[in-house]
Amino acid sequence: MTEYRYKAFISYSHEDRAIAEWIHRGLEAYRVPRRLVGTDGEHGRIDSRLRPVFMDRQDLGAAHSLDHELRQALEASEFLIVLCSPAAVRSRWIDEEIRLFAELGRWHKVLAVVIDGDPELRDGPTACFPRALYQDPEGREHEPLASDLRPGADGRRLGLQKLIAGLLGVPLDVLRRREHQRIVRRRVLLGAAALALAAVGLFSLFFWSESSQRRDSGETLVAMKLNELRTVLDVKEDPEGLPRLVSYDAEERRRARQTVEQVQDAALEASRLMEEQGIPAWESGDLGTAMAQFRRAWLLSALTLQSDPDDQEAFFQLGQSEFWIGRVHYDRAELDEAERAFMAYAEITRRLVQSEPDNPQWVLEMAYALTNLGYLEIDRGNRPERVLQIMQSALEYNQIALVLDPGNPIYEGELGQSLANLASAQMGVCDIDGALATTEESVSHELALFNDQRDNLDHHWNLAAALGKRAAIHSSLGDAARSARDLSQSLDLLQSLRSTYPEDLEIQNLILDRKARLLREQGFAGQAEVAAEAFQPELERWETMLDEQEVVAPRFLRDLTMSRLSRVELLVLTGQHDEAAAELRRAHGSAASSYRQASGSASAANPLVVKSAFLAWHLGTPDAAPPPQHWENMAEAGDRPRSCLGQLSALRMALMLDEKESAESLARQLESQKFADPSYRWICSNYSVCGVR
Repeated sequence: MTEYRYKAFISYSHEDRAIAEWIHRGLEAYRVPRRLVGTDGEHGRIDSRLRPVFMDRQDLGAAHSLDHELRQALEASEFLIVLCSPAAVRSRWIDEEIRLFAELGRWHKVLAVVIDGDPELRDGPTACFPRALYQDPEGREHEPLASDLRPGADGRRLGLQKLIAGLLGVPLDVLRRREHQRIVRRRVLLGAAALALAAVGLFSLFFWSESSQRRDSGETLVAMKLNELRTVLDVKEDPEGLPRLVSYDAEERRRARQTVEQVQDAALEASRLMEEQGIPAWESGDLGTAMAQFRRAWLLSALTLQSDPDDQEAFFQLGQSEFWIGRVHYDRAELDEAERAFMAYAEITRRLVQSEPDNPQWVLEMAYALTNLGYLEIDRGNRPERVLQIMQSALEYNQIALVLDPGNPIYEGELGQSLANLASAQMGVCDIDGALATTEESVSHELALFNDQRDNLDHHWNLAAALGKRAAIHSSLGDAARSARDLSQSLDLLQSLRSTYPEDLEIQNLILDRKARLLREQGFAGQAEVAAEAFQPELERWETMLDEQEVVAPRFLRDLTMSRLSRVELLVLTGQHDEAAAELRRAHGSAASSYRQASGSASAANPLVVKSAFLAWHLGTPDAAPPPQHWENMAEAGDRPRSCLGQLSALRMALMLDEKESAESLARQLESQKFADPSYRWICSNYSVCGVR
């Protein structure tokens, strides 16, 4: 196979330099989805990156024609990307570059991209295709095919995806499906408990984006943040010392070392493949299989790094394996082991950033690493100040990545999630007004991206998530109408995603979640009987969907349990106590499982367990959902919770334990924070603990 110095040569008019730079950045920053890396595309084996991409003729000196240097650059490029516009038609360079590239025998690797003008016209001031594109080397006339970055056509995001698919030699739908799978990792912790985080002052993204010194400023910010990380991270083990090696037996190490020695160049690829094989197992809830794959992946990366300590790719891959090992421990509620792995992932990433502070990809990876540590602290439940510190840093790293590479669509997409995390954080201290303001910013950000690139399915997902979060905050304020509006819009977006990914269990689960939350709002708004009846077929459909899976991820069971408990509340409202108790028994099994998963942490007072036990206590049917063992000890553990839902759980426990004074105090605190969730209002209407001064 021919080896090329450049993946592509961008041919453009100097008038189109700004869009050429945007495309150049997008291609060089693009990471090929790992499930495509190593497979065969139309043009051969697919590599992990598309760089380097040549774009600037100025690098070749003051040439006045296609001289030797420029010919060399074209000959060294696998593809020619032609930016088509009226300015391109007027350019004397572009036609020559197309003809020379065709003479090299690579006419089939000329990729056209419309950025301005009218592709329907061959002549006139708005024609956009250079003349050389209309005739192949054999003299045959044809109409050029092109991705179209213009607003109202493909748009920038989809147009860039089409270009990338052409460079990789894969169908566009395959690329988009793989990119959808890739975002799973970015959202794996979104179902965790709300963050205990106070309001945070943010960097001004607009200011930095407009700064003429943004890259130098970005590197300065990175240096400042790296110094701060020494106090944020609590690293007890040096990841480069490979402390996890001792957990492997001699035979495992021998086999892995033999693999590394025999196929050293392919050892990291084997590690990535094992990781990719483990992810579907993790997604389905088969944590044993997933952990085995992630540990094998770690061992190959570790031994590769051991043989070459300067191999940054091996070091990065080691961090990825640490992340996934930590994720499995997290799902098993093995929080100490999860922290060990997440801390190693964060420290590896910190060192990568330190070695290359102007690399926005490492900077964004740091945001991911810190976010995982933040969510882990949530489940520990006893250090809100540390959560504040970690999550503030995560958000700022996301913003610094955009300082270093402004306009990068991936980083812009991540910014919306960082804002959503902050909103969850503010809810973690029951700062409902602050959370609503931040969520409004998150929704506005996602809506702008969605409107600009409606064909980008990532934006469908992100906007659906942001709307779902804002709906929850509206519900906590007692605003059923606004909550229902957001849930309906979120549901529409998720259903459009399901039409593209009909087998995606995560999307199906979220659709059912949105339907259940809509019914809850409807029921508490005065239509309890209708909503309770409509709930039943949705719950049965949900249960059937999960029953069809060999292994069910715990987060899906928690969502189903929460919805069952919502139906119990509505049945209680309508006086259908026998049916309420029956539904409660169906919910209790998964709620108890959720309690057992969390029983090793400070947040053992799992809200689902407390809610189910409270409803059984209210109904006078303790067999429907008996309280967990050591109930009193659990009620007394730790300080008073700071999140709204934590305070609501504590209020329920106080009522069950006949601690009226404590219950009144909790109710006053919730009222002062404007908390008006329907469940809380129902408690107020049935127990004389609210409005007490």
